[in-house]
Amino acid sequence: MSIAGMCAGVILALLQGVFLSLSIARPLAKGMAFAKIVSSGDFTQKLDITGKDEVGVLAAALNAMVKKLGGVVDSIQQSAEEGASSSEEISATALSLADGAQNQASTIEQTSASMEELSASVAQVAENAQSQAKDARQGASSMARVNRFIEDVSRGLEEIRRARSRFCRCDGCAV
Repeated sequence: MSIAGMCAGVILALLQGVFLSLSIARPLAKGMAFAKIVSSGDFTQKLDITGKDEVGVLAAALNAMVKKLGGVVDSIQQSAEEGASSSEEISATALSLADGAQNQASTIEQTSASMEELSASVAQVAENAQSQAKDARQGASSMARVNRFIEDVSRGLEEIRRARSRFCRCDGCAV
């Protein structure tokens, strides 16, 4: 085999390595930018990476996770609105108690019923808030694992780039 043939083979292998690196690095860079946006609280974005390879599957999983996190946030907001509604109910109950002071027996029955409803509402809101907080913690944990995975892959790509550079320096070929 001639030296020219060997150099051509090495150059072809390097070009394939560069193409492979770029085909992985670009989607990962998009994924990292997407993760930063989501970690800032914007759950409206979507990662625009498609494919059936590992990166495409990861992108689809990230999109699904962000959609679910958005639902969790919406649920928490709804719980907060229910809390405000409960507060309004408490205020209405207090007015009813003040007005009902003229008729004590009737007021005691109304107060008891209102307090039971209020207690049930507050307990339900507290339960919903705890559930949503748990879901949010799980989502944050998942995002942290995804970020670690992306960082590991990025380090691997950097090692490939360094190895390629060392190989080219040692072999004396130009890329």
